[in-house]
Formats: sequence, structure tokens, C-alpha cells
Amino acid sequence: MRRHIHRSVEWTAIASVVLSVGLAASIPTTAAAQDPQAFTVGDLYLLSWLLPSVSCGILRVDPLTGETALLVDIPENPAIKATLTYDPYRDRLVYADYRNPGGLVAVDAAGNRTDLAPDQASPCVVAARGDGIIYLCGLAGGIFRYLDASNIPHDLLDEAGTGVFHFASGNSLEEMIYDPGTNSLVCFTGQSNGVVCATAYRTCAIKVPLTEDGTQVAGPVEFTEVDISASFPVVASGSGLCPTGEVFYVMDTNSNDREPRMQVLDVTTMTSAAYASNGPYVGAAATNAGTYSRLRGQAVILDTLEDSLRAYSRGEVGWGTRVAGGVSGSGSGEVARLVEIRARPSSAVGEREGGQPAGYLHSVWPNPSPTTTTVRYELPASGNVRALIYDAAGRLVRTLAEGPQTAGPHTLRWDSLDDRGFRVTPGLYFVRIEAAGGPLSRTIVVLR
Repeated sequence: MRRHIHRSVEWTAIASVVLSVGLAASIPTTAAAQDPQAFTVGDLYLLSWLLPSVSCGILRVDPLTGETALLVDIPENPAIKATLTYDPYRDRLVYADYRNPGGLVAVDAAGNRTDLAPDQASPCVVAARGDGIIYLCGLAGGIFRYLDASNIPHDLLDEAGTGVFHFASGNSLEEMIYDPGTNSLVCFTGQSNGVVCATAYRTCAIKVPLTEDGTQVAGPVEFTEVDISASFPVVASGSGLCPTGEVFYVMDTNSNDREPRMQVLDVTTMTSAAYASNGPYVGAAATNAGTYSRLRGQAVILDTLEDSLRAYSRGEVGWGTRVAGGVSGSGSGEVARLVEIRARPSSAVGEREGGQPAGYLHSVWPNPSPTTTTVRYELPASGNVRALIYDAAGRLVRTLAEGPQTAGPHTLRWDSLDDRGFRVTPGLYFVRIEAAGGPLSRTIVVLR
């Protein structure tokens, strides 16, 4: 059973961009922008036991328009573990399925499922490296393994290279993500028993450095605890890489409004800081999935009480911005994971030779902006260019430029007015430069 929606060409292009705040964002031309059977960069995918219309499945969510479509219905609900990752090397989603038992299942952009690697010790967390390797780890005390580019399973070797790497018994992983900046696995435990991290009911983040080829642990693990107490065992219920190299994660299902429920971890220094607070609204008690959306420049979490996805900017407190509704079928008992489709590496089919970027969006300044914003970008070749401003709902607000431009640096200015000459309302906007080779985009925050 699959439902499909039709989006305009314009919105398909917008969702094909990875946005970042304060950093250059350049996307090479990929198969995703041309092939309807490929995942679109920037789209969100929610794996849930309790979607509104099916018992279990994976839902596609456009992070800008909020449009949703069921990618695949998974009737084998009791067998699904709440773990999901996007594998950019093969352009597929991967989740754990205990029917095999403990195997993995791949899902392509058309919703077709393929069983992978049976009998992998009931993996509870998975993470794709981006070069064909997919890491997996089992339940408490489980060993670490990986699938290579041919889907053949191997043990992840320890630092000595003589055995399989594993955590001490008792540390159940709740989440795992691969950080390309440090070439390491970042793992989050739930309730700790003092084997790795000292304090129970605190989230423990663990960095596992890897060798260049990703097949062996390269050094001792580093860990840090988040100094936030909770009345329930703290778990990392969602994560995603921010454009700054931080890992965003959701703390727990506690509705305590006195402490920030969302955090960012600097993987290089292994220090954690507050991101936002998803309280004091009651939906904080039902937040059990989330990721960072580069397309929005915000973190997006699942609020099962309010049946919605909500977006938060750094430092925000309260209810956030409702992104999409009709995405949840229960209350706090729902088990879910949310991931963002990321840009494929240069080795992926369809990219320009050598993975060269289509251009560079050097700066958007000042940002946030009280009045006029200056956009500086560079084109690798001459051609027709469109510079557009969109609001957070995906509506075209202003056309800044349209026509031929030469190769090299360019500057545009936006005076916070729409095409009718009226000043826009304060909030989040997107500048998009459409040029030969691919689009470039960035968020702009307009102040009062």
C-alpha cells in the first residue's frame, strides 16, 4: 500500500537543497534532482509504529510545505525496532527488523523493501558512513558490526585489531550517528549503570574514533555526561548533524520545563550545550524522535500528543513552529525515528566528475537582519540565474534577480520587501540561487 503526492517542480527543487546557517551550502547536481525514483535531499522520513492510517510504516515529510506521503506500509509492526538511517551511498533508508531475526531492511525511494544481512544480533542502532559502510550495534553489551558496500557483514575490530569492539555489558545504546568531521561514531546511552558513564538517569554521549577505512577503532573512546536530571531514564530520542559539526539530540520524555530538553554536542571537544527547550507545553512528554533539518536550519521533533512535527531554532523555548500534522497515531507510547535525506558523496552516481560544487554562497549578512541583507555568491560558469526569496511556508516572496550572469563573484541585496513593495513579517526566510550545475540556498532571519 503506497500513497503518492505530486509536488510542483518549484518545490521539488527547493527540497533538493541543503541549507546551513552561517556556513556556505553548495550542492552538486545529483540523481536526486533528476530521477523520480531517487530520494530528494532535505526531505524528512519518519519511521513509526503508529502512523495515523497504518499500523506501521515510513512517512515522507516535506520540511517546508508540511506535505506528507506514505512511502511504505510495514504490516509486520511487532518486529520493527525504532532505528532508522539514510545510506547516501546506495540512496536507501535502512531500519532494523527482528523477523530475520535481528536483520536489516533497506527501502528505496519507490517504497520497495529488501532484506539485508540476517542474524545480526538484533541491532538496536544503525548508522551509515556514506561510503557504503553501515554500522550496527545490538542491545546491552552488544558487539559492533558493519555491512560493507556489498552488504557483507564484518566485525568492527577493536583498537588492537585482535578482537571485535564492544561496550561493557549494561550500556544500552539509544542512538548512533556517524560524524564525518571527526570520522567517528557518536553513540548515546540511556540509563547508565556506571560501566562507561558514572551517573544513572543521565544521557551519556560516547565518541568512537575510526580508522580511515572505517573498519577498525582508531583509539580510546571519549565520553561525556549531560548534567540534566529527569524523573525517567534519559534517552537520546533523536539526532542529526547540524551544519556546524554538532550533533543535535533530544533528551527524554520528561515534561519538566525547568531544563532544556534539546542539546547539541560538539563532537570535537565532546562538550554539550543547550539547544532549545520543548517545554513548558505538554507535548514535551511525548517527544520521542527528532533530527536537525538543514533545509529549514532548525531542529525538528515529533510531538505525538499534538500529532505533529515541530521545528525549533537555537535558543527557542515553547511550542516551536508546527511543520506538519497527521504524522502520529498515539500518545507517548509511540516508538519512532526521524531522519533527513543528506547530500550524496562525490562517489555517488549522477554527481559531477570529481564532486565539484555548483557554486558557492559565501555570505548572507547581517543575519539576523533588521532591514537589508547582502547576499554574496560565486558562480563557476556563466549562465542564466534566478535569485529567489521564500518564506517558511514555501511561498515565493521576492525575485531578486533573473537572467544571464557571468562566472565569478556576485552581490545581491534584499531590503526585506516582497514583490509588491510591502515589508515582510519578521521570521524565517530562505534565499535560493538557481544556477547551472545546481542550486544554492541559505536561511535568513528577519527581525522586527
